[in-house]
Amino acid sequence: MSFMGTVGVVAQQGQASVSGAPTSVSIATSSSGNYDLAVIIISPDNDGLGNEWIDENGANNNGAGGMGVDVPSNFYQGALANALGELRMNVKCYLRATGATSYNTEMDSVDTTNINSSNYNAISISSSTDSDQDNTGGNGIDSRLNLSHPSGGRGYLMPDNGEYLDLTIEGTATNSSGSTDATDIVARLTWT
Repeated sequence: MSFMGTVGVVAQQGQASVSGAPTSVSIATSSSGNYDLAVIIISPDNDGLGNEWIDENGANNNGAGGMGVDVPSNFYQGALANALGELRMNVKCYLRATGATSYNTEMDSVDTTNINSSNYNAISISSSTDSDQDNTGGNGIDSRLNLSHPSGGRGYLMPDNGEYLDLTIEGTATNSSGSTDATDIVARLTWT
């Protein structure tokens, strides 16, 4: 048997190992264990006394891609005052997948139709697709939610109790055979 024949067989076996698009693709809070179909939500902004306006570890998920997160109004107002009406929100996650060679995760959209438009100047996504599989460290994925509020005389105007926004996070895993989308995560932030 010639050496070239052996190399050819090994090469064919290596190419045959990819038999389809990635499988078991999901957005989670870590590579394994809790919580699947969930994300971690944080903010670099606080009220100046160390009180966070949001700090979600992923436990408030419904197991199907939905998350319910309460935003305490007192801490939110304190963070607004400390940050002069401009807050940021980040998402940390891990894109689980079998057989993937590349990854994309991003904040896809934000729905603010259930917030009175006079209660904010702008709520928008600084959009950038992240190509890392593991975005559980640092500030998480490259996309960021920006929340800007006007001054109301005795503080900043902010969503009323019961008002909410829906933030959609999406992920895709790819290999040479194709791409597979994860179930979108829809995080509902409700002011309380």
